[in-house]
Amino acid sequence: MMLSRRVMALAAAGAATMSLALTPTAHAAPVKKPAPTSQSALVPGPSSGPGDAERRARELEQAAQPGVPKQHLSPPTGTPLPEVKPKETCDEALKKLQASKGRYQYGTCFEQSSMPQTRGLEPAPWPGVPSWCNKRGQTERYHRQDACTLPLPWDFRIFDTRGTIIGTGVVEILSLETAWARALTTARTLHVRVLSAVGATKVGTLNAWTNCYGTYCKITKAPTDTPVPFTEGSSAKGTWEASTDPLPGQAFWTYWVGGLEFRGPPGVEVRPATLDLPYSSRIRCDRGATGESTVGCVFPDYWPTFEQQLWRSDPETGVSEAAKHIQDAQNKTVNHWGRQADGKPLVRTQSDSIRNANRNAACPSSRPPGPAGTSCDEYPFASTYQGAAYEGKGDNSVRDINEHHNSNSGNELGMMYGAFRVLDRDHFWVKITP
Repeated sequence: MMLSRRVMALAAAGAATMSLALTPTAHAAPVKKPAPTSQSALVPGPSSGPGDAERRARELEQAAQPGVPKQHLSPPTGTPLPEVKPKETCDEALKKLQASKGRYQYGTCFEQSSMPQTRGLEPAPWPGVPSWCNKRGQTERYHRQDACTLPLPWDFRIFDTRGTIIGTGVVEILSLETAWARALTTARTLHVRVLSAVGATKVGTLNAWTNCYGTYCKITKAPTDTPVPFTEGSSAKGTWEASTDPLPGQAFWTYWVGGLEFRGPPGVEVRPATLDLPYSSRIRCDRGATGESTVGCVFPDYWPTFEQQLWRSDPETGVSEAAKHIQDAQNKTVNHWGRQADGKPLVRTQSDSIRNANRNAACPSSRPPGPAGTSCDEYPFASTYQGAAYEGKGDNSVRDINEHHNSNSGNELGMMYGAFRVLDRDHFWVKITP
């Protein structure tokens, strides 16, 4: 059954307003949508303070140092991206409204908007949102510590039992998630804005909610409320923080879930429409599982990149000979190990026995020593499942290189493991820059 498109302007422009309500929940698991606690829009709560900001800045500064690569926006290979979708189509919503036999006076629905294509009104970028997150229409983009979901806008409709549309609107929602690299904390900020509102749409409320789901996950911070009129250009945002508490040496998984719901004004029976946000990408928090006495969280489905630079040729502080060896090995091996363009990723192992077996296979004690000042270097790395004794058997490279370059490169690989919390069986790439 198709909805008619006759619009009845039941509310004069500006005569009635609605409010966006981002409603926090403190439940951990199982996940349930909470009842709305207010008809208002959430704004971020109290600032987390300069200590958190300074810590975050130090983490980013560390990640920019040589050997600890900046994170790239390549998508994770083999990982399906979640979808934002309504619980039902507009036709299904109309059928359920009619089947309610008078319980509801009006029905509502969300549908993917054609606004940018048909009306020439491409929405402006989101203020205060990272530029890499402002690419509309891509379901998800993320780093090792940040994720962003920004689908196309959504058309909203409110209609009577005959299917006559009496109000329309266009709504956009953005979700930005953060995993703290040096704390057992994750955060989600939901941004909601109204791109247009016509007719009876103006007398309802939009309610956005979010929750964390996972082992020992609990909400630790939630935003406060303030009303926002539902007029073109209105917007609201709210930030939640959650924590988890893995045991020493363990890693726990958590997710963010949430949704956007339309509700009618008091005294008017409107069947609500719900737009489900997907589970966020998996967030993993560990306590000392990297082999260091540190804690932190990451998006493990983003595969980080370990960079080495050919220009760093200083005999004592450089890595150029190690970088050249990796570059040559990536060119000659059948699997082009670690090269993102055409090769297979490397996978870290934390097994001492596997690392030792890889080293002994590549650089056995029976191997004649190289020239003075050199040491035996192997690729793929001994700390991966692609080492010379396992997947890389018969498809690896060994070379005597400057002993300082060999040691420096190995230390920087360890730094990368720690900075990006690369655990056993985590994938990563290796990139050589001039």
